[in-house]
Amino acid sequence: MDNFTKQKFFLRNTLSLIMIVISLTRAVGQQSKAVLTVGISTLDDSERRVTIMKPLQDYLTDKLGREVKVVAEDNYLKIVEKLESGEFDMAYLNSFGYILAKQNLELQPLLVKGKADGHTDFYRSCLITNYKAKIKNFQKLRHDAAGMVMYFSNPSSPSGHLLPRLFLQNQELDPNSSFKQVIYQGSDRNVVDAVQRGTASVGACSCNYLETIKDSDTYDQKKIDIIWKSDSIPYGPFVVRKDLSDNLKENFSRAFIDMPKDHELWSHMQVWMRNKSQVYLSGQDVFYEKLLHTTVGEERLSALLDYYN
Repeated sequence: MDNFTKQKFFLRNTLSLIMIVISLTRAVGQQSKAVLTVGISTLDDSERRVTIMKPLQDYLTDKLGREVKVVAEDNYLKIVEKLESGEFDMAYLNSFGYILAKQNLELQPLLVKGKADGHTDFYRSCLITNYKAKIKNFQKLRHDAAGMVMYFSNPSSPSGHLLPRLFLQNQELDPNSSFKQVIYQGSDRNVVDAVQRGTASVGACSCNYLETIKDSDTYDQKKIDIIWKSDSIPYGPFVVRKDLSDNLKENFSRAFIDMPKDHELWSHMQVWMRNKSQVYLSGQDVFYEKLLHTTVGEERLSALLDYYN
């Protein structure tokens, strides 16, 4: 065997060895990701969202044919960070969380909440005041703001903080300097309770939350005035990493779309998603592009996301 032939033989064997190593590396990587991890947030109602974790985990494991682990985080920023690191494969994000994640990640919005008529569901933000404060409009709020405490729900909530803050800033009423104090209450329920009791004179929350509790014994509409409502906001999507297989994405979508009404998870999802009809539609980036470009504006996005945690 001459030197040229020996070199060819060595090169061929070396390339073969490299291909084997690459294949083994991919196999190990796939095995290490044999467990799919889904991230959800415990914001707004941590007790209910922790309760849903086990039924959701078992249901997805059955429908996807592989082990699924559901992990709850106490804010959306942690979920975005774990999507970036690859620790999470799928997640449920609110609308601003998705806009934030899309800045650096290749994500696909698989599902969004729909209505019984098959149309995409939306929600709105609102500013509410206690009736004793006699603040019936924004002009009166501007006049009295310096002596009032402003209540938001939590920093990463579009309806309970980010969009109301944007509206106030657009009206030259900076929450940080125009009000006596800003307090984050942690949830829509806490904000509404505080305003209703008179502990707070003004607060921000989801209009849809007010709608869901309007017939409850704990809510008295006569004690609350709504002085502002936002434009419609798209609900956040279930997202997956784009590098996951099309078959897995399809099975994930079908698991929610075809969920049997008699399954124990059905009632949990109704409460968690505030979605009585349990309708899910295909997610589209266009919903969130509109929110970014027409409602927020790219120049204001970075400022708002400073509060996102």
